[in-house]
Amino acid sequence: MKSKTVEAIIRQGIRSLIMSMTESYWPAFGANDMSERNITTHVGHCFLESGWHLVTEVSFRKNAGLGLTCLLSTGNSEPWLQ
Repeated sequence: MKSKTVEAIIRQGIRSLIMSMTESYWPAFGANDMSERNITTHVGHCFLESGWHLVTEVSFRKNAGLGLTCLLSTGNSEPWLQ
């Protein structure tokens, strides 16, 4: 599998999100605007396709109010936190 930079993978995810919003996203205005999870879903999917490991909506037992939108790892390095 061809190695991609983190920036290239994120840009691919954003392009996917834009395409989804312009072709089939409903509804995408006012109080029902796009949620943060849609961004995580599109960008996360591109990381998975590039061979990364992904966990979303990570919470912490000792600090229930704290969490991570996503945790990314290549499997052979330290995790990337978002």
